Amino acid sequence: RPQSGVFGPGETARLDCQVEGKPRPRITWCLNGVPIEEVPGDGRRAVREGALVLSRLEPNDTLVAQCEAHNRHGRLLANAFVYVVELPVKILTPDETPYAVVENRTVFLHCWAFGAPAPT
Repeated sequence: RPQSGVFGPGETARLDCQVEGKPRPRITWCLNGVPIEEVPGDGRRAVREGALVLSRLEPNDTLVAQCEAHNRHGRLLANAFVYVVELPVKILTPDETPYAVVENRTVFLHCWAFGAPAPT
């Protein structure tokens, strides 16, 4: 079943749809209820080995993706929500964090931060 997620602008979302059956099920994707073949493309979407890959996400790309697996015995449908949010960087490391250092040794100053897209 594909996993929902929160992504930042410019990031890539990969939604995996892995199913088993005999005969082997055919996998199709819909975006907001519309078959992916009918959704106007801009080169940022691809289906690779059953996985839906959404590249270079933009804030207006928030959507629900439906993975459908079907064979002659029936069909299964699973939804995944893709939320694209843009959040300013927030430094999570407390101010005035003390560090103990030894002269002539390497020191690592840790800075934990959060934002969307993920800060580097």
